[in-house]
Amino acid sequence: RDLAAIKARVRLGDANTSGELFDTFPFRGVQIANDDRMWPDSRRGYAPVVRGIANSNARVTVRQSGAVIYETTVPPGQFVIDDLYPTGYGGDLDVTVTESDGSERVFKVPYASVVQSLRPGMNRFGFVAGVVRKRNLSYTPHIVQATYARGVSNLLTLYGGVLANEDYQNLLVGGAFNTPIGAMALDVSGAFTSSNGRRASGASVRITYSKTLEATNSNLSVAAYRFSSSGYLDLDNALAYVDNARRNATGLAAQPLWRARNRVSVTASQRFGDNGGQLFVSAYTQNYWERRGTDTQFQIGYSNRFRVVDYSISVNRARAIGGDVDTQYMLTVSLPLGRSAQAPRASANVAHDSVRGVTSMMTASGFVGTQNQGSYSVSASRDAGATYSGSVSGQYRTPYTTVQGAFAKGDHYGSGSVGLSGAIVAHPGGITASPYAADTVAVVAAPAAGGARVVGYGGVALD
Repeated sequence: RDLAAIKARVRLGDANTSGELFDTFPFRGVQIANDDRMWPDSRRGYAPVVRGIANSNARVTVRQSGAVIYETTVPPGQFVIDDLYPTGYGGDLDVTVTESDGSERVFKVPYASVVQSLRPGMNRFGFVAGVVRKRNLSYTPHIVQATYARGVSNLLTLYGGVLANEDYQNLLVGGAFNTPIGAMALDVSGAFTSSNGRRASGASVRITYSKTLEATNSNLSVAAYRFSSSGYLDLDNALAYVDNARRNATGLAAQPLWRARNRVSVTASQRFGDNGGQLFVSAYTQNYWERRGTDTQFQIGYSNRFRVVDYSISVNRARAIGGDVDTQYMLTVSLPLGRSAQAPRASANVAHDSVRGVTSMMTASGFVGTQNQGSYSVSASRDAGATYSGSVSGQYRTPYTTVQGAFAKGDHYGSGSVGLSGAIVAHPGGITASPYAADTVAVVAAPAAGGARVVGYGGVALD
């Protein structure tokens, strides 16, 4: 249920926490928290407030990486622009004030953000109370979580929170900073765990950094480092710690407990000119207090276009569910099958991984209808072990609903599905059905426009 006065939503039942400050966990209970979708787009996320002084009726232009992202006219005196749309994780803003006599003043506003950053004057809060939903525990733990963050200025956001139950208490405080050399967040959390005479306590420090390097067109989206002392337990480990104490008291087998020591993660991308393609990297490495060695996972890939052909190459390394390390190499190629606007597009990918071997897939997809109101996809694949499968899927938007269906067949299996989706709105003028569903609904009364099409939304017509 929405609580519009405080831009929040209350939820009762089974859900998951958002994981903005503490790690996410599933719970059964009550949650009251801000919902960013209740703010207009121009107030969501983080963007700096631009302040300046105009000597006359002036035009203010805001550019990022040379592109105009905002332009307005202001009267003489001080002006404030606080409704910039979020523009990625960074890229300093160049502000030009053009006076009535043609003179110009240019100044720069540093802009880089991390996920904790808020606009000046904005607040974000959350409260959860209930029980943790984890099936591998021998007991049902209660839980209470409260978090709060406030944007103090362009340069500073403060945040903190508490996560606690009868056996575990964790307090976190920190701040996010927007500086000319990038955005960073620093927080410290302390945790205390006790059960059946066993106790553990410790601290954890986390540093996050983000920056866009305009000179080289590089985007370091997130680089994070975290160190935890040997006695620090996050919620998952604390629940297992308490569970093991209870199991020891009853003679049950204990669960393994892996307490993280150091963790480093990086997500970055690099674009090489207009036609040079893009390279992306995502990686993390982590070691533990209880055992030697490190867990290292990464994804690295390159994508580009040659004439009408798109292609990408990627390498992924991850630990499979069974504990084995799986390294996967993939090549993907995509091109149109014709020159018309509705020509289908074909794509093919070949992958090799150390667990499954070689797999490949061919797919053709496209649109139908004068307004692209229908779409379809046909694919065939060859899995490891020389087994084959195929699938067909499609959807079509009528003025009242979206109809969709899918069918797949492979060795020893087959599946199919059909569905309808959309929205039905009851209002003083009657009942209106739509093939689209969204968070926000508007009803437009246009009695003489029945049958008129809505540009950009295939299948939609006024009733």
